[in-house]
Amino acid sequence: MKETDIFRAELTCRDAAVEKMNLHLSVATFDAEGRQAAMAHSDAVPAVAGTVYKAAATEPAAAASVSFYAVPADGPASDLVSEWPAFKLELSVWKNDTLIDRRTFRVNRWGGTQIIGLRYE
Repeated sequence: MKETDIFRAELTCRDAAVEKMNLHLSVATFDAEGRQAAMAHSDAVPAVAGTVYKAAATEPAAAASVSFYAVPADGPASDLVSEWPAFKLELSVWKNDTLIDRRTFRVNRWGGTQIIGLRYE
């Protein structure tokens, strides 16, 4: 494994429900021996619907680990779960200029979600 790739992650949501969430997106990069080389992150307090949040490494790396958190900044207006369905966040991961992963995650409006340590080489 050589340290030749630039990794980038993007997180977006078009649903207005995301505006009641704080978001944190991070990309940790690793050298060829598996040691952490750098960390890039993006925060939104609170998030804005339609915005693309990006975390990008600035130096080439051998591998990367992507994590994100969506944490409620404010609770739903009612306590009826059926009135507040989950919404979707889309995560895209790029290696150089090539899309290597795209996933959609459902987010509970009451508890948020976290995805930790998606590994890419």
